[in-house]
Amino acid sequence: FFNANVIAASQKSAVVAGYIIVAAGPVTALDVNDKQHRKLKRRSKVYSGDTLITGLAGRAQVKFKDGAVIALHENTKLTINEFQYDIEDTAKQRSFFTLLKGGFRAISGAIGKQRADDYRVDTPLATIGIRGTHYEAVLTDVLGVAVWDGGVSLKNSGGVLDIGGNDEL
Repeated sequence: FFNANVIAASQKSAVVAGYIIVAAGPVTALDVNDKQHRKLKRRSKVYSGDTLITGLAGRAQVKFKDGAVIALHENTKLTINEFQYDIEDTAKQRSFFTLLKGGFRAISGAIGKQRADDYRVDTPLATIGIRGTHYEAVLTDVLGVAVWDGGVSLKNSGGVLDIGGNDEL
């Protein structure tokens, strides 16, 4: 009973980043504050600081408060490093993630539309930035990125690579 109150209190003080719209198979969130796993299902809230985890045959779609949608592939770990959305004050908007393993497909929301630096996905191999985008990223021993609309910028110690819908093959 006491532990449930502690978990509820830590969630209330955390920033709600969004909610689960679809969850199938094993889908959990690791809470940054109490290091507890909680099972995610449809309508579960996700918080800034959570690490979202899908297991074997697990998949989830997350709708963020700025309208972004991220569809997590199976065997994925994605940390919501920082999420802040203020429709009135774009200077306070942040959508920062870390892809630890696995993959996702994303349609960006309002964050990053005015200032691209407000959205970022870090991986061990490169950092992904956006320009009004529908894209996919998969991390194994290499980082694979595909863009369907808009563009992404990949940056690491080797330089910057811009990939976008207007690039010619």
